Amino acid sequence: EDDYEMKELNEAVEAATQKFKKELLAKVKKTYPQCNPKTVELPDLFLGDMNYDSETPTYAIGTADSVFPNPTNGEIVENTFILPEPVNPAFKADIDKSIKELGLKTDYIDTHFAHTLNGNLHCSSHAMRYCRPQGGQK
Repeated sequence: EDDYEMKELNEAVEAATQKFKKELLAKVKKTYPQCNPKTVELPDLFLGDMNYDSETPTYAIGTADSVFPNPTNGEIVENTFILPEPVNPAFKADIDKSIKELGLKTDYIDTHFAHTLNGNLHCSSHAMRYCRPQGGQK
């Protein structure tokens, strides 16, 4: 909160994320009208550069890096969400609460090695997420 530049960057990343989420959900709903995917807000913190060349400052594309291993890189296996160890205890408590509300368990893996190489669990597993509509029809 005290670091204005970091706060501004994270607000810009959040705005871009929310815009993308809205577009993605609209596209899924259009293609698969019977699919109603749930979204869960997971905490993350970014470092990067701001672009002040426009009227509304945005983050400079390609510069925003997650400070901690990003929890969105997790994978759901049966009733367990396997995800990177978030390092931050407050983030971990928030994630546990959000995932438990979905009826899932959490299991954390130390993926720091992949995180420092700009990858993570999802990248390492080569998993593909998809929405299967009720009845298996498009």
